[in-house]
Amino acid sequence: MKKYNVEVNGTDYEVIIKDSAVEESTSTSTQPQTEETNTANQAANNTETQSPKTKDTNSEEVNDSGDMVAVEAPMSGTILSIKTNKGEKIEEGETIMTLEAMKMETEISAPVAGEIGAIKVGEGDNCEHGSVIALIKEGL
Repeated sequence: MKKYNVEVNGTDYEVIIKDSAVEESTSTSTQPQTEETNTANQAANNTETQSPKTKDTNSEEVNDSGDMVAVEAPMSGTILSIKTNKGEKIEEGETIMTLEAMKMETEISAPVAGEIGAIKVGEGDNCEHGSVIALIKEGL
């Protein structure tokens, strides 16, 4: 198992690659997997059909001016429900989704008022502590 630190949109992530994945990726190269490879692997692992209030696959990313606020998972768990969609106006403190961890439900609230720019998870998806689960265009 190898650990790498990856920076995506100004956020640092620790990536752990299991030995079997390292052997496959190093059979032609000794370079660690790139961000593009990890993104492709994540997309391949999420092949379930999504309901209407699910992951926004054509989402707008944070641009260079950083005009979106990232909503991060407060703990590892499973997304039970998504209560808003891309483009909806929200108020600070409004519930945007519900996360289940250790048989307890946690409502995830908007940290700022604005418009939902992207929903990065779908109902039933597992997420890790600190992972970006939504983006909000602040103050619209």
